[in-house]
Order: sequence, then C-alpha cells, then structure tokens
Amino acid sequence: MFSALRAGCFVCCVLCASAVPLHAQSVPPIFAHEGEAIRAMVHRGGDSLPVYRVPEFRAGDSISFAAPRLQGQGVHWIGGIVQIPEDYERIREPVARREMGSFAQVPPGQIGSLRTTMRAGHRPMLFVAPVNSNNPDPAYDFIRRTVRSRGRELVDLNRTLQTTVRQNAAIGALTTILRTAPEEIPDSYRERIELLARASGTELPSICLTDQIARTRAACMLRSLGDGTRTPSGVEFGQVILGFAQQRDPVAAAQYGLYLDVALSIGRWLARLRSPGSYEFVPAYAVPAATDGDEFSLRLIKPRGLRSGGGETATVQILTPGLPQRSRAAPRLAVTPGMACLAGARTILPVAMDTLLVGNHYGFGWEVVNAAGPIRFQIPAEADAGTLSFVVRGAQLPAGLPAGRQSVRLQGRWGFERIQSEPFTLEFPDPQARVAPGDSARITAANSATLQIVTRSPRCVTGAAFRHGEFRLQAVDPVDKPVVLNDSVVVMRWRFPDEVSDSGAALVVRMPGDSVVIRAPILQRDPVVRLAAFATDSTLYVSGERAALVQQVTTRGPAGTRVFGERVEELDGRIRFQVTEGAPFGTELTTQRVPAQLHLAGGRTITGQIEVMPTRPYVELTGVRGVNTDTLLVLPEGMVSDSGEVILDLAPGRPSYRFSSATTRLEVRFEDDVASQAAVPGILVDPGQLRARFRPAEVFRRRVSGPLQYRVVEPEGRETPWTTLGMRVVRTPTVRRVQRDSTGAWQMQGANLDYVNGVAATPEGPQTLEECRLGSASTCLAVPAPVSGELYLWVRGLPVVPLRVRVPVQPDP
Repeated sequence: MFSALRAGCFVCCVLCASAVPLHAQSVPPIFAHEGEAIRAMVHRGGDSLPVYRVPEFRAGDSISFAAPRLQGQGVHWIGGIVQIPEDYERIREPVARREMGSFAQVPPGQIGSLRTTMRAGHRPMLFVAPVNSNNPDPAYDFIRRTVRSRGRELVDLNRTLQTTVRQNAAIGALTTILRTAPEEIPDSYRERIELLARASGTELPSICLTDQIARTRAACMLRSLGDGTRTPSGVEFGQVILGFAQQRDPVAAAQYGLYLDVALSIGRWLARLRSPGSYEFVPAYAVPAATDGDEFSLRLIKPRGLRSGGGETATVQILTPGLPQRSRAAPRLAVTPGMACLAGARTILPVAMDTLLVGNHYGFGWEVVNAAGPIRFQIPAEADAGTLSFVVRGAQLPAGLPAGRQSVRLQGRWGFERIQSEPFTLEFPDPQARVAPGDSARITAANSATLQIVTRSPRCVTGAAFRHGEFRLQAVDPVDKPVVLNDSVVVMRWRFPDEVSDSGAALVVRMPGDSVVIRAPILQRDPVVRLAAFATDSTLYVSGERAALVQQVTTRGPAGTRVFGERVEELDGRIRFQVTEGAPFGTELTTQRVPAQLHLAGGRTITGQIEVMPTRPYVELTGVRGVNTDTLLVLPEGMVSDSGEVILDLAPGRPSYRFSSATTRLEVRFEDDVASQAAVPGILVDPGQLRARFRPAEVFRRRVSGPLQYRVVEPEGRETPWTTLGMRVVRTPTVRRVQRDSTGAWQMQGANLDYVNGVAATPEGPQTLEECRLGSASTCLAVPAPVSGELYLWVRGLPVVPLRVRVPVQPDP
C-alpha cells in the first residue's frame, strides 16, 4: 500500500475523510498538516466540490489538492484515496478487497491532481506526508492526536513513539483511522495503534497480521552478527515468514504487497534499532535479503482457535550467499522437539522421523534436526498446487516410510495427498452400514443435514465435495470439530449443500493418495417450514429451515384457491409472497391450518399444511408523532429530525390481548437495516394503552436516518410482528438564526449546515450553495433573500423534498 513512498518520506499525519461529513465531527473543512492548510477538491464531470461534501466516490473521480501555505517547506507527498468498505468488520476476506489509491508529489503552492477508481459506498481516507530530502536521518514523533465528535473523545494516542532511522532504511507508514468512532475501528487497526504506542527502545513488539489474512501474530527480526555495517543480500524473508505465520488464504507479502500496511510499515519504521551489545537487530521486513552468517529468529504465538502448537522459538541460518536456488543448499531451520507444530492448517504432514527436509517451494526450504517423536510440519498454505519433495533420514523410521527423497503432491486447497494411504470407513446415518472406499451407498436420510465420516486415521480425510457429472458443486466444510470416539476413531461431519439433488450426485472424499469417489445418490431434502402466517389478507410470510427453496405457494381455503407468486426475500431471512391469483382472504379466516402446496426450486412440489392467522394484528398503532427541537425548521408530515423525539401510542388490536405489566417494551429499527434493532421502554398508561418516547440520535448510535418499524415484546418473550411505523427519521441541520449582516447580505447560521445541498427562496426557485465570507460551511451559509418569510433547503438524503425554514422578520441593518 505504501510502496510508492521512498526513503526519506514519512507519514506523520493520517487524515480520514469518511462517508460521514467532516463537519458532523466538529472538524474544520480543511485538512490540517503540522498547522498548515491543504484543501482537497473532487472533480466529477464539470462539477467541483470539496471532498467533505462528497459522501460517495465514483469511478473516474479526480481529486486535486492545494497547499498554498507550504511555501519553502519542501515538496510534499499527497496520498491517494484508500477505500475501506462500510462493512469492514463483516468481510473476512483478504485485504485485496480494499481499493488502493495512488501518490503524487505536489510542489508548494501548486495543485497536484491524481485519479483513481472508486467504488460507491466506501469511505475515503486522505493522508499527507512531507518529503524530507534534506534530512536523510530524521527523528519523528508520533504526536498525540485527539479527535472529538459531539464532545466525545474518539482516539487518543496518549504517548509518543520516537524512532531514529538510518539513511539506508526504507521508511513506511501505518494508516490509522482517527475520524471513526471507537466501536467502528476494526480490531486489526486498534491493535496497530496500540502496537505503535508500545514500541520503544530495542524491543520489537509482536506484529499483528490483519484478520482477513491470518489470525496469527509473529514477532520477527534479523540478527546480523558483527558490527552491523554490512549490506544484507540474499533470501527474501517476507516469504519465509509467510511459511509459518499464515493459516488461511494467504498472499505473499513480497509478491503482492498486501502486508505492506502492517508488516513492511512497522518493520521499516523500526528499522535498524541498535542494541547495547554487539548485535544489530533489524526487522526482517526491512531487509530484503541476507548474507552468510546472518541469523533469522522467529517467534510463533499460538493462533486463536488452535488446539495445539505455537509458542516455540526457532533460528534460521543462511548457509549460501545470494538468493537460494533449487540447485543450492536450502536454509536450515534448527528447532527443538515439537517446534514446527502449527496445527489447524490445511496442509499438515503427520510423520515421525529424525530429519525432514521440505524444499523447492518459492526457492527456499527447511531442515528439521534432532526431532523427537511425531512432527507436524506445515507447508506454506499458499502452495495450492504443485509438487514438494522431502528427504527422510534416520535410524528409526515409521513402518512403510522409506528413507531417501520422496515426493508429495499438493492438489488445490485440499492439502496433502500422501504417498501411503491409510484405510478408512464411511459411516452413514445407519451406524451398521459401513461402506468401503469405492463401494456404492445410498444416503437414506432425506431431511438429514449432515453426513458422518468415521475414520481410524484422524488426518487421512482432508476434505469432501459433491460432484454432479462434470460440474462440481460447492465444497462441504465441517460444521463442527471432529468428535473423538476413542484413541483411533474420529467422526467428522459435513453439511450437505442445499443444491444437491437426487440426479446422480456423488460424494468425493479426499484422502492421502488418490481421491475416493463414493457413489451416493442423495435424496432431495424438503424444506421445513416453521412458520407461515398471513400478516395481511394478501401477504404470506414463509420462514424456516431451507425456506429459500420455496418459489411459490398455493393454498386452498373456504374462498377457493389462491396462488402466491410474487416472491421477495426479506432481510431477516423470511420469504414474502403476494397473492397473484385469487381473491384476498379478507376477514373470513380464523387461526387455522389450511392445505397448501410448496413449489420448490428445480420443479419439485410438496404438499402439506400451513398455519394462517386472521388479518387483525395483536397491537394497533393509535398515534405516532414527531417532535422537532428546531423551531425554525419545518419538516413534512411523517418525518422527524434525528435530534428530535418520536412518541408512540399503542392499543391492543384483539379483545383478548392485554399489555401485561410495566415491563412491556417496544423495539424499533430501520426498515432496511435489521441490525439497527434497539429496545425502547414503554410506559403502561393502563392495560389497554402503551406509550413510548425516544430520541433517534440516542437510541440508534451509528445510523440515524431511514423509515422506522416497531414491535411489542412482552415479559414472557411473546413478540408481535414487525410493523411499519409511518415515520421517517431524517438527518437535518440545525438552524439557529437567519439574518442580514452589515452589508445587507442574508446569512443562515446554525450547526451541521454541511448537510444542505442547496438553498432557494421559493420551492421552484434556483438553488444556491455558498459559504459565508467569514466562518465555516458547517455553521454559516450565504442564502438568498427570503420570500414571504420562508426559505427552502434541499438536504442530503432527501433530494426531492425541500424543507421549509421560517425566517423571523428582520429590521433593516
């Protein structure tokens, strides 16, 4: 990410322009760098807007920067825009999902323009760095920075990190999110901030690898013996580190650069720290190669979720100068018994031997010496395919494992196919029906979701998949940990894909040696509908296990046959159907079960009964209103400001329904965001009336705009269905006054005025958007002269509906 930064440039300030406007966070609309001002503009077509007014970036946007007050301070780097998805926490994929920007050198007083591809909905980050060509050996302080939003402290790096960097050391940078609320900072970024705060002296702290690549920490450094004046050359250590540190889908740091924001940055930042003794400690990330006599130390810390392994220390000694080739001697890894034990990865070779050498992978290999007992050696997980070789030596070798050089095939992500396979058995739902490899078997549990594989060699089964002809369906991952029946039998369960049908599918079991194909025609598993109910007289909700297979529903009731064919998948997993044939149910039904046909994907149809409810709801909304605190801003009916208050009045919709006690509460959420659900206390006026009052800005901490839904939750856990409230929360500016200044020009003063996209004197009039001559755009706007005592605002998120502003009568200035 920071490969464009050369020696001598340092990012000492990271400034983030998030999708939330800067003014909402009480930060001026200018990016500050060491007390100076840098303006950023976004150019889209023929329009130009400040970057803080652009909530989303589009492909082809051009971003320009102006640094008028940096004259005489040298050339500066202007960093590109780094796109980070809004749902960063939920995406567990490599960092490649981020879209990186670019860099440009901007001479003082000039505008530098750079262009990058953007994706809508991602938040931007802007960073600026000085180019200190006159000072090749600088010392920088990571200055304490405090960002506040609505009086709440967000990030406080309350200590100083000082490092001295030599001329030959490459200097990187670590991006930190400073304008994001603490609950929005991903764990990986939070750990990076803590890491920088802890770094001091000659201690090299643990390096936090990103969650998307590996949940593993490794502290790595190169110990260069001697006086430390020699220039390293030779093996690339970034690849060696990956061979040990990675568990999941990895990407080589040296090849792809996706570790640069963590590995290279920290390594180069702490490059060439001197120790009091005769050693020079240099992070491996900062040394692209090494020479004879160099040693490489690696600390493996037990990854989260692994049952064993980790925590050992090893040393790699480079035997041959230069980059090791296949014809040269491989680096040696001297370990203590049990050292190379990193359980849980896909590619693990369980053998017991005295010496093991694995080589010919990315040009390096290891030799395990003086090993006692079984050794589980991890091949780098990025080796998805190819052939590895190993040499077996020793006086006492396992039975069936010959000495000398052997080959191991790697096939995709299924891991090893070892030379000698071990016998195993498959156990289907009938415990007595044991099937040998290659035999045919029929899986008779039509609605069973799992298949059990029982093997007397715990690690010989490395994966399973379903194959339909030449088309391979999705892989089947274990749904839980293996169950150990005794010392030698392990049960592993795989979940069937929903797409598997009974048209000749076969189960493919991967094991050391050749794969075994078990011809196992699988019966289609029918959906289990847990709940099907009418919310209205023409709407049917279907939910339950595998309800997504249902494509259409036909019911037969007293009023005839009805076909529900208009299908919509709800955010909470339910399937909503609308009547397409037949009359609505009306009110002729009571709660009962009616015959129905479920038409499934693939053309199959099953017949059963579903439960229907009458159309009258349990709870009726008798009143809803919004109270806005801004007396000058007038919102349309059915809208309330995020800083206002929503008041609900409810009554039982059925004679038998009563609000039981004062502990009855309401839950509210945004209609298009089920994760925004929040509880609201209800006030029991009497058994037939419930009232609730809440402020959206307090109840919904992160998002405060959109249409609302509600439901009632009783103390015993009974819940009413979610119902649309008919009230929309709008993020609005705060208008405190509209008046004329000393020159006679009209001004609007308030807070969060950067939400405004346009101002007009009449609903049809031309829109303007100008800042006041004095003051910031978030607190003051120049507005046209009001007509009939009103102005009209077009607010972000409501491009069509203008909001009215009452303008008190003003005397002439």
